[in-house]
Amino acid sequence: MVSDLVKKHAEVFQQRRDANTGASARTERKLMHSLVLGLTAASVVAIAPAAFSQSNDSLAMVPATTSAPAVSPKLLSAAQMERIADILLGLFYFVLPVGLGLGIFLHDRYQQHRASILEEQIKLLEKLWEQSPQA
Repeated sequence: MVSDLVKKHAEVFQQRRDANTGASARTERKLMHSLVLGLTAASVVAIAPAAFSQSNDSLAMVPATTSAPAVSPKLLSAAQMERIADILLGLFYFVLPVGLGLGIFLHDRYQQHRASILEEQIKLLEKLWEQSPQA
């Protein structure tokens, strides 16, 4: 069922791409983001009812004896999916460099801390070595 949805969305993406020949890379990227978000939403809609119907009888959210699956309306419009894709890309472009920089900074601080502790331990061992009687 999910593979049918993937094929359907891939066909829609190809049709939109063919219709926008000569379009900019940004337009093509937005089409790809809408395809990914559409596939994610479609797979959740396709998988969720089966998961809920397999739970315990006391916790069942969907009756196990449902007849035909109801046709679900389109969850998000193309503009909403595009907006969500832009927000996620913005977060990705912000979080990745900041997280990488913060990770490098914290790793350097940790290495300095370890080096100072090691130096203190070496000084203590040298002091104990000089105090011990030489045979």
